[in-house]
Amino acid sequence: MKYSKFLLAFVILLTVSCKKDTDFGVTNASGVIKAQGFTTYQYGTHILTDGAGNTIYALRSSSVALDNYI
Repeated sequence: MKYSKFLLAFVILLTVSCKKDTDFGVTNASGVIKAQGFTTYQYGTHILTDGAGNTIYALRSSSVALDNYI
């Protein structure tokens, strides 16, 4: 009984704290889109870099064909 209360509280806390947020604060970005290739992380299928290559954003879209913009 003691562990079931703890487990229930943990599940509720985990559910409340894990909010899916797809808005990462970038409202307008421009640069060069490239195919992602193989990486050690799985953030996206393409990357967006600025002209100097300093800032990199990982991109993934289910509604826009990003290959058309390479």
